[in-house]
Amino acid sequence: MTAFDAVLDRLFGERVRDDGAFGVDLWCALAGVDWRNQQGETVCYSHRGAGDVVARVREDGDYLDWYASGEAGKVADWISDPLADAGWSWSIPVLIGSKTARS
Repeated sequence: MTAFDAVLDRLFGERVRDDGAFGVDLWCALAGVDWRNQQGETVCYSHRGAGDVVARVREDGDYLDWYASGEAGKVADWISDPLADAGWSWSIPVLIGSKTARS
């Protein structure tokens, strides 16, 4: 488990374990999204990797339970706001030559 995964578990673990809909939101906020902390560390998960993280946080199933379960790159406020408070911001990588969308 990475330091970022530990933050996810601390902030959202109970909610995600209690309700699968929150697991879908978490998958959406992780799949293909760059998360960067104030020290310049960046975390980005593939669709499969995001599914692995949700399964770990839920302590149930595997990546296939979450793979493509929602709209990749859609970051809900209930996820972005606490992560921002913990020092993490997000962006969606786009094609070379285009601008990057930022939260």
